[in-house]
Amino acid sequence: MIPISILDASTGPGHPRTAARGGALEGVSAWLSDTERILGLAPSARPAKRGASIYAGLVLLAALTGCVDRGADLVNGVQGRLSAGPGVVFIERGPLHDGTFIRAGLIAEDGTFSIGLDDSGTHGFHAYFTDTYLYLPIEVEVEDGVMTTVTQTDVDWEFMCDRGGNCEWVEQSEVIEILTPGQDLDLSDDPVISDPVVRRVGPGAFELELMADDPDGDLSVQVLAYHIASGVGQQMNPPGPVIDGNYPNGLYTLTVFLPEGADDTGPWQFVAADHACSNSPILEVEPQ
Repeated sequence: MIPISILDASTGPGHPRTAARGGALEGVSAWLSDTERILGLAPSARPAKRGASIYAGLVLLAALTGCVDRGADLVNGVQGRLSAGPGVVFIERGPLHDGTFIRAGLIAEDGTFSIGLDDSGTHGFHAYFTDTYLYLPIEVEVEDGVMTTVTQTDVDWEFMCDRGGNCEWVEQSEVIEILTPGQDLDLSDDPVISDPVVRRVGPGAFELELMADDPDGDLSVQVLAYHIASGVGQQMNPPGPVIDGNYPNGLYTLTVFLPEGADDTGPWQFVAADHACSNSPILEVEPQ
């Protein structure tokens, strides 16, 4: 039997960012010292704890630039921090809810994420969490040649609050760089996924199956599969017709060919979301 695991939600809103280690820590500390000197900040104003100092420096960097230049190794992509984790982010190329799912990346337990993309321009950003949170959709303009930082200013709160009836279910962080998903106050109507199957049918080629069921019958296009090692994240095919925008319950399938040369080892993750922004637990399974 192929082992299936349900990812555990061990953190909640406001979870502190875990400090980096070794040389990266020293590099950020040195950058912060130089930045303080340039801006005329007194050393005594620096936070007492080393981790807090480094986090403050990263927030200041985002505020000053809006994105981070990767130097000679320039790539397009998105990065940032959420107030919840772990989880997974899926990216669609094109307008939000009207594009093609192409990539995905993990949300760490401290809420951080970083996902490389092949191109810039308009992309849909979708964050899903292991438990107790509503999924968070954002339309992002990805800049060329940099990792674009996604912040609260990118969220369409009018849309989000309309979906929830009001905004009482979301408690915003005071730090604009920290994205805050809303609490899922009723888990009984969340989509249910089960019986994930991943069959290797050739080098970099897989056949996927997943049962998806939504108690309210308002399942969205977002029945999704993600190969962690390659970063490929795609929408699965429904078992029947889509009626009034609602996707059917049943067995979803997908045949995936990973890019040539991509690492095809390791597990896959599955998640589903409905039109009310509730998402299923995230399932992880190894290929057969």
